[in-house]
Amino acid sequence: MSNEASQWSKPGAPEKAGSKLDFLFDQLNVEEEGLFARDYEGQLVRLVESTAADYDTKVALRIDGKRVVVKKAVPLKDAQGNVVTDKEGRTIPRSTTIYDAAAQLFCKKPGDVNPIPTLCHREHMQPVGACRVCVVELFRTVDGKRRGAGTLVPACHHRVEEDMEVQTIESPNDPEARERVRSAVRMLTELLAADHLHGGASVGKDAPNELAELAQRLGVASSRFAKRQTPRGQDNSSVRIAVNHDSCILCDRC
Repeated sequence: MSNEASQWSKPGAPEKAGSKLDFLFDQLNVEEEGLFARDYEGQLVRLVESTAADYDTKVALRIDGKRVVVKKAVPLKDAQGNVVTDKEGRTIPRSTTIYDAAAQLFCKKPGDVNPIPTLCHREHMQPVGACRVCVVELFRTVDGKRRGAGTLVPACHHRVEEDMEVQTIESPNDPEARERVRSAVRMLTELLAADHLHGGASVGKDAPNELAELAQRLGVASSRFAKRQTPRGQDNSSVRIAVNHDSCILCDRC
């Protein structure tokens, strides 16, 4: 993408300047999404699959200064909330992630909002880390004290570990960390907005647009990046579903 500004908000809408910390977006670590991930020090480590024994293992961590205790893994469920089993009838362990822990901590009743945004993930899905707007800042703690600098990681994909300290875009107790995370998420949102939000995006209930809602939440009134020059076209091959690829953000949900 070029650095030409791309307006997608309604005419006359004020443009909010980018954060001075937008350069920190370049520091985002790219996790290996297969057999490996990165630890607190940024080193590649092999992922160990969760087992049924993890159902009874509890993990305590802090998110935005609040303590939460979660199970290390839970049985995998489908979109209807039914437990999924394998051919032998055994439940399939699903590792608990930072996003899951935040949902347990902050979403107590209908209408509550998870401070960690996401576009590509839903609770019943295996995380893929495609959109990266769920990024949070993760700190290693020893005896309750931080050790070293924070690391930006995707919350939907990063498993919970004992004594983690996590800061989100809504963190009330660490303004500097909050701004670093917001800067990264804002940049990612602008990149998506440049290609997919044109001519004033709707945030109404009749036609919900999660990307437009996220942009509004972050105060992103326009994108500094130019729209994709080559249209991706529309797929009308199905008699039931029409796909406008220019509006598709490749979230992998469908």
